Amino acid sequence: MDEHTLKAQLLGTMKPRPVTGAFQPNREELFQSLEGPDSIVRGFCQGCGMLFEITTEGKQIFQEDFSVRIPDNPGEHYVHFSRCLLCDTEYRDPEVRSIPR
Repeated sequence: MDEHTLKAQLLGTMKPRPVTGAFQPNREELFQSLEGPDSIVRGFCQGCGMLFEITTEGKQIFQEDFSVRIPDNPGEHYVHFSRCLLCDTEYRDPEVRSIPR
């Protein structure tokens, strides 16, 4: 039995989130306070609708890997993705956007 099969039997597996590409962020959720102590900005995936927090370390990785400039004080901004790790194999098309008024 290979390692992947053993892990799946012991821990189970997750089905990928459905990808419609039609999800839109909820303005009120984007404005909610961040929960993680190292979180600095929210991320939103249009593909599966997942809303998540990006840490300082994550910000550096996105800036280096995708050449995306995330403001030091993002305040009324979030990072929009067309796909994320929950619905694809990698983050795709990150873009810093203003939270809609």
